[in-house]
Amino acid sequence: MGLVNSTRTVAFGAVVGATLAIEIASARGEVPFAGFQQYEAGANSTGLAAADFDGDGDLDLAVSNRDSGDVVVLRNNGSGEFGPPVSYPIGVQPRYVVAADLDDDGAPDLAVTDKEGSTVTVLRNLGGGAFEVHQVVEVFSPDWITTIDINGDGDLDLVIGEHSHPPRVSLLRNNGSALFFLGGMWDVPSGTRGGDVGDFDADGDPDLAIVNIAADSISILSNDGGGLTAPVTLPANDEPRYIAARDYDADGDIDLAVVHKRSNDLWLYRNDGTGGFTQALEDRFALNDAPHAVDAADLDLDGDCDLVVSHVGSDPFVRLMLNDGTGKFEPEVLFSPDGGAHVVAVDLDGDSDFDVATANTNNGTVNIHRNETVDAGGIMFLALVDQAGGPFEPGQEIEVELRMRDLAGQPVVAYQAFLEFTTTQLAFVEGVYTVEPMGLGIIDPIEAIGGKIDLAAGLLPGKQEPTTEDAALAVLTFRALSALCDPSVRFRPNTPPTRLSGVDGAPVEPLLLINLGSQSCPADINGDCDVGFADLLSMLTAWGPCEECPQDLDRSGDVGITDLLRVLASWGPCAA
Repeated sequence: MGLVNSTRTVAFGAVVGATLAIEIASARGEVPFAGFQQYEAGANSTGLAAADFDGDGDLDLAVSNRDSGDVVVLRNNGSGEFGPPVSYPIGVQPRYVVAADLDDDGAPDLAVTDKEGSTVTVLRNLGGGAFEVHQVVEVFSPDWITTIDINGDGDLDLVIGEHSHPPRVSLLRNNGSALFFLGGMWDVPSGTRGGDVGDFDADGDPDLAIVNIAADSISILSNDGGGLTAPVTLPANDEPRYIAARDYDADGDIDLAVVHKRSNDLWLYRNDGTGGFTQALEDRFALNDAPHAVDAADLDLDGDCDLVVSHVGSDPFVRLMLNDGTGKFEPEVLFSPDGGAHVVAVDLDGDSDFDVATANTNNGTVNIHRNETVDAGGIMFLALVDQAGGPFEPGQEIEVELRMRDLAGQPVVAYQAFLEFTTTQLAFVEGVYTVEPMGLGIIDPIEAIGGKIDLAAGLLPGKQEPTTEDAALAVLTFRALSALCDPSVRFRPNTPPTRLSGVDGAPVEPLLLINLGSQSCPADINGDCDVGFADLLSMLTAWGPCEECPQDLDRSGDVGITDLLRVLASWGPCAA
């Protein structure tokens, strides 16, 4: 059984005896998103890129605006909220923007296409999020843009799609200092509108896939190790508009997800392992009116690539396409008005899940949708349940076993979290690290201060090789102070919210907690194994806003009628 609401995701399972396991994993189901926030960006916003422009550790946004003729930078305050736009005039009608470290100085720069001005402008990051024009390259009628290291020299080159007159792809090679020169041109079918990079033929270098909206086709340009070869064109009916290249079916090769504007659907083109692509009727998935752009990310943190699609038509929605791990997608719709011309899925609020941002063509704004799959500062309620289902007797000792598993198979060097327990219900007896947790040395025994246990206080820095095996972190022993039905231990992350980090300091993902215990009687607020008037009175006393309190049974942040109905529905002795 799973419980999903607007603030957190909790999954429930089985327990053995009075032992509770806490495990790193990911929960499936609907992805909880907060209502969108909208920020002014310019006029007719069509391009969007995310990077840490000011070096403060969070992702900022760059937005290209066709009608105001500029690129603006929106700086993130660290929690996914953005300051006013800082404008950089760019030509006549800038279409798309890409952010990458083009001069190899550690700071992300910008490159912008100006379709009507027939230029590509490179803006160099001066540090602190300020930019200056570094180079303007003449490219006829450039539309979309992406980066690629075409020859493996460590410098990022630029690939430009030219929509018409004639339709083609141009390569701008980087000399290592963010000065670009023409490195080749390839004719493609009419109306190239989007492209993405991936090693499609598994030969170790990046290839290019582009969609041609006017010619109903996809072009694949393979990389021979030093440059792109002549395009191979695949049929793709119904106006292919944008593309995202990832491994969607977990078979080890890169597939193509393409949104088709005329038929309002998503097509998955599966890679056969050699760079050839096939498309079947069962791999077509309905979208809303006039899909315009697509990005890929693990939105529900279950270990596979999901998709997010923006729309510019009559339906004011962003559509999430949640992958079941085999390349089959289930939809979830977010209300997102004003015509999302471009969409990105990135972690904007630093809580280790992927948020969604759109650049809106109708009114020159950016919509921010915050993903709340991982609750950065919230409490996860973990119930301790006896195998027999009866109450814990006064004086009975209860063992809580903490386990950790790195399902992603990534190195882990830090574990930061603490547990809270109710001192009127439980007394802490002792805590023992059963192994060196995650390869970290043990320097102190586990201690409780009041109702709080810091699980990281006694650990030395270290690292562990990737493993998917259970790793017992510790065994904590509590003593029941009275007859209790469901005493609880609450898990709360430290600050910063990342509980696990890799060798390079980056967050380890996927990262969610699954409660492998099952709280047998959640409406029993006072823990006496009977839902009655004491619980009802407790509910009424807490009525109204009440973040993370036990009376808030549906975890909505508010004690209300839904919680009251749950108490009444559970009235009487708790089931054994």
